[in-house]
Parts: sequence; structure tokens; C-alpha cells
Amino acid sequence: MSDKNTIAAAIEKRIAGIGGYANWTVGITSDWARRKNEHSNDGKSLGCWTCWQADSLSDARQIENYFLDKGMRGGGGGNMATGTTFVYIF
Repeated sequence: MSDKNTIAAAIEKRIAGIGGYANWTVGITSDWARRKNEHSNDGKSLGCWTCWQADSLSDARQIENYFLDKGMRGGGGGNMATGTTFVYIF
């Protein structure tokens, strides 16, 4: 697990030079493999999929909202289950 500042910095580094925020999707989930499969089944390109585990649901939600506010795509809905600590981008 990683703290929210470490994950946010890693996301910034990951997307640097690969288009703007609007070219990326951010989300949270309790089961990253299932969620990745769901996005794949929706026909989305996941070649740049990256995932981190946050320390808590609250941290995961804050990271997601931070990047949604920056212009990343995503719904901000996400599963609110106790184990929802994975933050992903693609």
C-alpha cells in the first residue's frame, strides 16, 4: 500500500508526456483485475493500465477526485466497499 501523495506523484510521472489529463481515465475499485476486464470488455484500450493500492478508501477517493478535477475521464462513482483501495489509470 502507498500513501496518497506517493500515488498522486506516481500518476503524474506516469502520464507525463503522454497527452494531457483528458487523455486518461482514473477510477477506484476493490478488485482491479475484475475492473480491468470490465473496461476491456467495453472495448477500451488498456495498454497503459497502471494500478496502485492506497492506504484507505478515503485516500483512494481523494486521489480519484483530484485527477477528475484535473480533467481525467471517469465517473467518480466507484465501489464504496471496504476493500475499495485500488486506484487505476489508463
